[in-house]
Parts: sequence; structure tokens; C-alpha cells
Amino acid sequence: MKMKYWNNLEIKLDNPTIITKDLLKSNINKFWSDIINKLNNNQHVLFILRLRFDNNQMVTASTLKKIDKTNKNDLIDYLYDRISVSNEAYSITPIKSIIFSYGIREGVIDHSINEISTNINTKFQLYYNNKLPIVNLGLPNEYGKVLAENKEQYIINISNKIFIILNTLIKDNQIINKIKFIKNGKEVTNWTDTIIGKNSIVREIGK
Repeated sequence: MKMKYWNNLEIKLDNPTIITKDLLKSNINKFWSDIINKLNNNQHVLFILRLRFDNNQMVTASTLKKIDKTNKNDLIDYLYDRISVSNEAYSITPIKSIIFSYGIREGVIDHSINEISTNINTKFQLYYNNKLPIVNLGLPNEYGKVLAENKEQYIINISNKIFIILNTLIKDNQIINKIKFIKNGKEVTNWTDTIIGKNSIVREIGK
């Protein structure tokens, strides 16, 4: 199964309604039937859940996750728990559609770890005596240990007294990460990583 680098599957509801676990589960089952079950055994998916409210405002309801055919129930529990505790608007504002943003990737997930929440080993680029994290897929936890998150912004620990602030968005079917590198409480540098394909990024930094 081959598709473009990033896709949006928007499921419109018959009538705007408050999101419930049953509603989430039924639509995840549809996503599994339409997309996930058609993957071959050497593929997985990068996944983000978005919701469109009745007033047409769209919000991102999850962080970027790596999934395959085997972890549907874990994903449902994670998404509902996140929606339940993250924003009161989800419990009082009707939604009119559920949007599954996803990208199909080659490779098998390591099931010895929980890909719904696990950090990934980080590699680095040496830049003016600073070690800047290198990523393959644009996942926040590829940069380091995620300490806090708020919608599309993440605070990530690199090492002692070194952090980055990451803002992520999807534009023209590409993941774009804007990063501030904080050392000893001061911003040392900043850059932008644009993920253009598997193991392929464009990094804009300095001049």
C-alpha cells in the first residue's frame, strides 16, 4: 500500500455531537478498516488526531504517534484519556468531524517497547560546539525526552541544563518543526527542520 507522504481522512458526523469514547472507538475502527488493515507487514503509520468543532474551529487532539495493526486498543485508550483531561472544550463543545492525519512509512515497529509513548534514541549534529539533535521522522521524542507539551508545543530535555522548545505543524503534507535551543537558561540558536521523506530533512539554521 503506497500513498503520499501525509494524508488527511476527515469523517463528517451526521449531526454535531460531544465526543465520547464510543464515538471515538467507532471511528477508529473505521480508520483501521479503511487504512490500517490494508498495510503490509513491513509498514506502520505516523498518526495525529484532529477534531473540527461545530463552529468550524479545528484543534489537534493528540501528539504524533507511531502505530501499526496491533495497537488499536492502546491508541483508543490513549486518545480518550488525553481528550478527557486536556481541554474542557472537548466535553462541552460539539464536534462535526473527526480528522485522522497520517503518513504511511516502511519498517516494523519494535514491539518490545510501547510506541504509543516511548522516547527514541537521539543522534546529534555538532554545530559551533553545540550538539543539536538529528531526527528521521520529525517525532518530538526523537529530539530528546519530552518534559511537557501543550497542543503543538513541546519542552524537550537534551542534557543537563540544555533544553529545546519545539513547535510543530503540518504544511503542504510535510511536518515542519521550529526549534529553539536553550543552554543555561539562554537561547543559543534556533532552526527549522522540514521533514521531506523517510530519513530526509531540510534543516535551516543560521545564515
